[in-house]
Amino acid sequence: KAIADMLSGNDIVDIYHDKSKIIAQASDMTIVSTLIDAVFPDTTPFFSVTNPSNIILHTMEMKDALERLKLYTSEDSSTVVFTINGSNMEMYASDAFQNHSGVESISLKEPASVDIKIAFAAEVFINILSSIQEPEFIFSYSTREKMATINALPIANEKINKTFLIMPVLVN
Repeated sequence: KAIADMLSGNDIVDIYHDKSKIIAQASDMTIVSTLIDAVFPDTTPFFSVTNPSNIILHTMEMKDALERLKLYTSEDSSTVVFTINGSNMEMYASDAFQNHSGVESISLKEPASVDIKIAFAAEVFINILSSIQEPEFIFSYSTREKMATINALPIANEKINKTFLIMPVLVN
């Protein structure tokens, strides 16, 4: 985003690369980045190969609900369980040691295509939502074992798509 903000609407970006670096040039600006030469682990176990289910949520409504539920989580775990069923998403958090729990419910704009019970670390989810200025985001999920994504819905004239990955927490 910072690079896009530095460019005028008519700037042409030339990109060059060799085996060790990539260079982007526009107007009076040059950016050089070193390329990583390594073998990366197989990530396919973490990503779904099937089409994920997508639901649209309000950023502030979700962030506020998670912050309230975080009060009911233990210090060791800030796990919040999401139960997505039709047009409703219920979020539940509890601290078994303190014997208290909380529930938040959010109505979905459109029914979810797949019902699921899935859990996430509230603190991680809150941190992601804190970096989104857009009023809504798309939450995409497939199974309890696969990575979910949070995609900020771009505001008009926004040129950058923001996608965040979040791994579910396995719970019973």
